[in-house]
Amino acid sequence: MLVLVLLFATLCFGKNWYYLNNATDKERDSAVSTGCFHGNYGPISLLSCNLPNAQFLATLPSTTYLCAVQTSNLEDFAITEAPLLQIDDWYLLTSESDYSCLDENVGRSLRVTVSPTPWKAPREYSFINATAVDPYIQSILDAVDSATIYQEIITLSNFHTRQAQSSGARQAQNYLSTTFRDYGFTVTAHTWQSGYSDNVIAEIRGTTSPNEIVVIGAHYDSRSTDRFSTTARAPGADDNGSGTATNIELARVISQLGVRFRRTLRILAFSGEEQGLLGSRAYAALISNRGDNVVAMFNGDMLGYFPNRPGVPRTLGMPTRFISNPLLTSANSITREYLPNLRIGTTNACCSDQQSFTENGYPAIGYFESELAATAYPGYHNANDLPNLLDQEQLGLLGKAIIASTLTYAQAFAGEEEVISF
Repeated sequence: MLVLVLLFATLCFGKNWYYLNNATDKERDSAVSTGCFHGNYGPISLLSCNLPNAQFLATLPSTTYLCAVQTSNLEDFAITEAPLLQIDDWYLLTSESDYSCLDENVGRSLRVTVSPTPWKAPREYSFINATAVDPYIQSILDAVDSATIYQEIITLSNFHTRQAQSSGARQAQNYLSTTFRDYGFTVTAHTWQSGYSDNVIAEIRGTTSPNEIVVIGAHYDSRSTDRFSTTARAPGADDNGSGTATNIELARVISQLGVRFRRTLRILAFSGEEQGLLGSRAYAALISNRGDNVVAMFNGDMLGYFPNRPGVPRTLGMPTRFISNPLLTSANSITREYLPNLRIGTTNACCSDQQSFTENGYPAIGYFESELAATAYPGYHNANDLPNLLDQEQLGLLGKAIIASTLTYAQAFAGEEEVISF
């Protein structure tokens, strides 16, 4: 999970840029992997992505150079055209060559070579406004055990690392495949890039509307301070053993209670999230191109840390970036019905696997552990991301929140109910 404050700036000619102060590697990689331009200019990191109304760089010739100039007086420079962007005393300008950018006050120049592909337009779906508790779904939630979730996190953390290119990630992939299969799911692997562990797909086919698919997802890969190290210790208890263990617990309860679904339920365990949403982005593009009808996607990433701030109860932080607003409204209504005492807040946490589905037009939202930044977690992307930092009550509450929406949308029913097949 990555948290940044995304700022918006309007360019001349009515074009939009998206820029961030001190963008991290993950934010940049996530952008670049979808054909975005990016450049670092002193304290500014600039992104022009394939987001709606952010196509400006695609209109520039591939031979265009950009200069970032820091000055209190732009007239000090020979470049006199109107700046494309101003942030404080920094200006972004075009120039005829990179050599004209070489000045002691210039941060960097970078050739533009992008051809972004626009995000797919959101699809039309019907969303649920929960107004009452379904007794059967409540009985399923009552069977969700926070201690069992915590034990699964311990198991996942015992892999020395689950970095997506490591042998540990492939071992974790095999563990997840076996576990979901033992719980009665149909399990397949999605190989999306050589050298990385696979995405794991566990599915129960719907009984009456099998072509309508509800996804609950979480990335199972982890990382250390060096995101490319395949040997450094990276236990990933919270990030994202917590989301992965929650999905395993859902599978366990489904198996224990014999739960059936009218819609197809698909549990996804993604790899390569820590390198820029790589696994989920490949998968979402694949199913979009083949026409899978995903009616809702719920993603859990970092669910177990309780910051324990004075006067602030355990809080579900719902990301507001790169998500479906109608699905967010719907999910919040479901959470209020089933967990009326859980405080629901928002976070500008950025860039987990729900974004990959939003990019492809699917309604998707994320679940997070608080309204704070991910970097508030002391184990964030380091060897201290261990189970002892997590709070079992937090795990149970947030796990039930994401499971409640998943069960509601997948239309759970008791196994003995009559099934109409087509």
